[in-house]
Amino acid sequence: MSALAAYLGRHRNTVLTALPGILLAVVATWWFLFRGPAPALRHTPYLRPDTAVRVVLCPARVQSYVSGLAPMATRLVHSIPQLSSMQGAPIHFDWLHKMPVEMAFLFDQALPGRFGVTLFFQEHPTGEALDQLVNGSSFLADLQPIYWSSPQLRREPGGALLIDGQLDIPPEIQRRTDSIWPQSQPVEPPRIEGSHFLEIGINNCNGALLQLHGALANMVAPWADEQLQEIMRATARTVISASATADLAENDCLRFNVELRCIDGPSAEALAIVCRAVGQALGSWLQTVHGFRLEGTANAEQARIMGAYELRGFEARLRHALGG
Repeated sequence: MSALAAYLGRHRNTVLTALPGILLAVVATWWFLFRGPAPALRHTPYLRPDTAVRVVLCPARVQSYVSGLAPMATRLVHSIPQLSSMQGAPIHFDWLHKMPVEMAFLFDQALPGRFGVTLFFQEHPTGEALDQLVNGSSFLADLQPIYWSSPQLRREPGGALLIDGQLDIPPEIQRRTDSIWPQSQPVEPPRIEGSHFLEIGINNCNGALLQLHGALANMVAPWADEQLQEIMRATARTVISASATADLAENDCLRFNVELRCIDGPSAEALAIVCRAVGQALGSWLQTVHGFRLEGTANAEQARIMGAYELRGFEARLRHALGG
């Protein structure tokens, strides 16, 4: 005991300096291993008026799976510095094992002809500074056609990182939206549970579903031919709200649940047929282009459509992307 007291006396300043970091590491370890990730709702204070679309990711819910696919060396070596001019930048591994706690895309309809966009990150409490990683990469530029107001994330208190931007809606889609929804209604942000790996909520009271499809058609639906695209645009008017969740059901399997609330039962029956066609087209494209397998279907239940799908076959490509 006396030896311990003597050691602490000699290294008092070192111990006091390191103590906050040690406590933070202990708390973070307990949080992830025993308590688990909290609901992914830290973005809520940054919701803007008229937010109609929320896309929320909680990477912490797949952290152990991703870490298990990454090579063992990435757990021991946090980064490789820039060793030559041939290497564009240092290579960082730390973020693979300490991914962001939460990531959210928020789309608002405050202005006609465009979505206001807010991108939110809540970084890992003991991970590498996420803004440095994002700002030093092509991540934001790769999110076109969203135009960002700044080339860099801004840091808020408590580990929150944000950036604002806008997503233009094609004029013909905006005209079509105005003809279907001529009177703008007050928009309540769609409900989000925050307890899934991926969660999407859309309030379609002013046509956000049609607008989002028109703005991102080339990005999110390259698998649909023009005829199917037009059917999707035409049936969007019957949707009141839409939601979807995705969770890791087992290794190499993401399970999706989709719910569409329609204006009435006949509309739901008709839209269910469209949803099944969409699922088949998407599944064929994923199989042909990526080798993934998408299985499942959607059915109408009164004025609702319930869809259940499983995506498999992605693990080998994910492992390769992680350096395995």
